[in-house]
Amino acid sequence: MPLDKIIEVEGDIKEELVNTVSVKDALRNAKENRIEIKKILKRKEIASKLVNVANTGDKPIVSTNAKYQYQNPYFSELNWVNNYSLGVAVTFPLFDGFLTEGKIKQSEAELNSADIDLKNIEAKIQLEINQAMLVLEESMENLKYCKDTCIQTEEYLKIAKISFQSGVVTNLEIIDAELSVLSANTNYLQAVYDYNIAKLVYAKAIGKLR
Repeated sequence: MPLDKIIEVEGDIKEELVNTVSVKDALRNAKENRIEIKKILKRKEIASKLVNVANTGDKPIVSTNAKYQYQNPYFSELNWVNNYSLGVAVTFPLFDGFLTEGKIKQSEAELNSADIDLKNIEAKIQLEINQAMLVLEESMENLKYCKDTCIQTEEYLKIAKISFQSGVVTNLEIIDAELSVLSANTNYLQAVYDYNIAKLVYAKAIGKLR
């Protein structure tokens, strides 16, 4: 972009306060919405099913089959008959070279790994939530302070103008008051910006960032 290009800024920085929830509720929201937790919970679900499947490896297998035929078994005459058959088979695995035991241990290890990862990510998210709430509260207090400062400097400027008209103070006092107003407004805008960033960080921590 050329350095001499004129940029027109649209919109403004607005002060929109957000209501926070307790740490317990925030963590509950995070568990329901954070994609990291959803992925690990899906891993646990799959690992749990694999454990169940692996445990069936050394169990008897029962299979059934049924058959129905409508046929003419005679060559010399035309006589159609119904033919039914039903069978049941039971297979007993005697030895599979410890394959089933290995699959069970592997599946259980994956399930334990998912449990550990879930606890770690929950602890990490809880720390993230605590930090986000502290920053949000701090930025809110700073925002209120800067807002009060803007009001005070505006009042001081009014008093300085009245005093100047009465000949009590010099023009330098008015210039100082105007500079104070400008500085207070700048700090206020920066505080609003910081607060909006803190809101986004908080929303991301509880899984509500859209």
